[in-house]
Amino acid sequence: MSANSATTAAIAVDDLVATDPASGDAAVQSHTAVRQPVTLSERERAIVSALAEAVMPAGHGIEGGGSVTIERLERFLSGGGRAFLNGVRSGLWTTELWTVPRYGRPLSKLPLEQRSEALIAWNQSPSRYLRWWLRAILTPLKAAHFDDESMFAQVGCRYGSDPVLQTEPERWMQQVTNGREVEEDLELDCEVVIVGTGAGGAAAAHELAKRGRAVLMLEQGDYFKRPDFVSRASAAYQKMYVAGGATVALGNIAAPVWAGRTVGGSTTINSGTCYRAPEWTLKRWRERYGLSMMSSGALAPYFERAEQMLEVAQAPAEHLGGPARVVARGAEALGLSHMPIMRNAPGCDGQGVCCFGCPTGAKRSTDISYVPKALERGAQLISAATVDTVDVVAGRARGVTGRLRSGRRLTVRADVVIVAAGALLTPGLLKQSGVCTTSGWLGKNLSIHPATKVLGLFDEDIDMSTGIPQSYSMDSYAEEGLMFEGGSTPLDVTALAIPWVGDRFMDLMARYRQLALFGFMLQDKSRGEVRSGPGGMPLILYNQSREDTARMQRGLGIMCEVFLEAGATRVLPMIVGCDEVSSRSDIDKLRSMKLRGGDFEITAFHPLGTCRMGTDPERSCLGPDLEAHDTAGLYVTDGSAIPSSLGANPQMTIMALALRTAERIDDRLDRMAALPPSNRYREPANDVAAPADSGRSPAVGFEFHETMSGSYVREDEPERQRRLSFTMRAHAPSLRRFLSRREVTIEGTVNAEGLATDQPLSGTMGLDLLVTGRLPYAFDFVSDDGDRYRFAGQKIVRATRLRQTMTTLPAALFDESNRLVARGELFFDLTGELGKFLRSWRLIKTDS
Repeated sequence: MSANSATTAAIAVDDLVATDPASGDAAVQSHTAVRQPVTLSERERAIVSALAEAVMPAGHGIEGGGSVTIERLERFLSGGGRAFLNGVRSGLWTTELWTVPRYGRPLSKLPLEQRSEALIAWNQSPSRYLRWWLRAILTPLKAAHFDDESMFAQVGCRYGSDPVLQTEPERWMQQVTNGREVEEDLELDCEVVIVGTGAGGAAAAHELAKRGRAVLMLEQGDYFKRPDFVSRASAAYQKMYVAGGATVALGNIAAPVWAGRTVGGSTTINSGTCYRAPEWTLKRWRERYGLSMMSSGALAPYFERAEQMLEVAQAPAEHLGGPARVVARGAEALGLSHMPIMRNAPGCDGQGVCCFGCPTGAKRSTDISYVPKALERGAQLISAATVDTVDVVAGRARGVTGRLRSGRRLTVRADVVIVAAGALLTPGLLKQSGVCTTSGWLGKNLSIHPATKVLGLFDEDIDMSTGIPQSYSMDSYAEEGLMFEGGSTPLDVTALAIPWVGDRFMDLMARYRQLALFGFMLQDKSRGEVRSGPGGMPLILYNQSREDTARMQRGLGIMCEVFLEAGATRVLPMIVGCDEVSSRSDIDKLRSMKLRGGDFEITAFHPLGTCRMGTDPERSCLGPDLEAHDTAGLYVTDGSAIPSSLGANPQMTIMALALRTAERIDDRLDRMAALPPSNRYREPANDVAAPADSGRSPAVGFEFHETMSGSYVREDEPERQRRLSFTMRAHAPSLRRFLSRREVTIEGTVNAEGLATDQPLSGTMGLDLLVTGRLPYAFDFVSDDGDRYRFAGQKIVRATRLRQTMTTLPAALFDESNRLVARGELFFDLTGELGKFLRSWRLIKTDS
């Protein structure tokens, strides 16, 4: 399969699929992993029973923990991997031995009263690390116990959603290859390869496919359809979330940071909230990062296109849900601005399971919108495909290498590479590829929109299990960095959100239908870092600043006040030392407390900024068009490109920037196609027409001479190094023309051991030190055997490493069919050649 011609707008299906494409079977996704039954040992079962009995005691009108929890936990564990199982087992033994120093006996041997006493003391420990440790141990236990149809029935809530019948695969599913089923190594060619199918990757894919480009999307996750969305949190975490939903930011806080790993990325598992970037944030970008082109007016056309594709509209009144009703009442009493949220779900019926995959298909996540539209336009998609490296040749991204879930290798050659794996995974891929690293900012500058919530208990029916989970907002404090948005959760997830144990925990859970949850997120000024952990999973480091902690404390006070005004009988901010308020004086106490970041219950849903854009290559990884400063043809169109915390849900901003970048990529590809072959795979010169010489003759130009030498290695003989050198004359016949093009003509001779002996060369060299810092070399020559070859290389000059970057030229050789045949590296000899090089510079006069 080939897309070297600009007329090739689609990738042949039979090149992507190892099985018979005519049957259509290869397009059918079979991604349901076989669930391996888990059986705990008798001692472990005893620990589970004893622990569950103390954490979730009986006698509150709903079934308590105990022996019944054992079977539920084993069923829950069967959906996870071995590492997860081992972690749970370690946690069980930790709790078993925890009581030995104080009570002289393991937990399972203690009477219930002492077990409860020990766990409550542990849960209220002054050490945040001990509290977090217990929370991690109890999370699977609580989730397993409450994720059961009988528990939902006992509190009067629906479990799951209506079953969806399997339908005939859509026609465009013929464009989809399941990486679990491919039986051969794949080598593919396209114009644009896109890593990731979330907000940025899918939007760019559709825009480029619509413009006739040959686009290949690669997605690490599976392509789940409506019948796969069973509306259960545990199943969704295991199948559709990065690291099974276990990604946690650690520092002076411990905050889960959720991201999607499925076709559609995080858009498949978010609440569907759609807001544009606030103008005050864009103003900050212009002032701090030199992004003068980022204004509300300039981005408006891209926002409008994304909103049309997603059919964004205000959440309908009939599905706002109980929490919205009481929040509106409290906000109105306090004179706060409040309104339904803007969403991308026309026809939503309010089942309340948006974060686990929309079972009706109403939510216009990219798996429903941009991805199918791109496939209809001829794009291709391979799911269950992990990209290991971006392949770089002579300073330019030329494809990716990875592996399929079937174990087969994947190699993609492309003119442009777009990475859109998300702010948690993109930095690891780029760092492993050795790109976007020159500024030192890759993986840093992480913002997460840290969020917390308040629970209100009312003497009226709320029922968070129905209605849109995030349907309502209050925006009076948005410019202060506090955005209040709903966050209703089903019974089993609510159990995890309440960090209590014992009787008061079960009393609250029994009254689930009277609970309302509402939260807010910070436009954080704190910054963290993401690194690659074991197995390539993200390791997130984040410390919340005192300023952000103070703002979080302020936000909790406001939210508690809203619930009290709405008539709540109990308000639960879940702060260490103040986990319940019931009066104004309690709120005053909350506001006066000296709190630390670890005292809050924090979650995060919007990781951003880990490969940020900017105009200064020393302070950013990407330029304003989202192209890497240090690697031509490499673009990043996910949340990692966002330079700072947004202060609004980010999917619309990511999409708008991706659409803008796709336009520029399309234009760049057109310009590359118009160049002669020797110039095609370097950074295209500025194509502003050179001004006429106004009749003046002769014109003044300049010339210089340069010699570089080094070695090269053939792709078919990688163990042998061969000598490579060239001597060239570079000249610009007109200074005026040079200033418009930043390019000189080169001619000379090349010597490549075993290939060319003093053979003439001709081509061009870019000279744009001030703007891009790039010096691309591109020339053609004929070998001793009469075959044509093309040399492509590029220096990327950095002020911090001037000597090294000015004297080192990574390069590659291509044959006449544009096949890579060799890679090399050449050097300028400062000691022996510098004087000669400087003396060679001179002005020249030419006829106009």
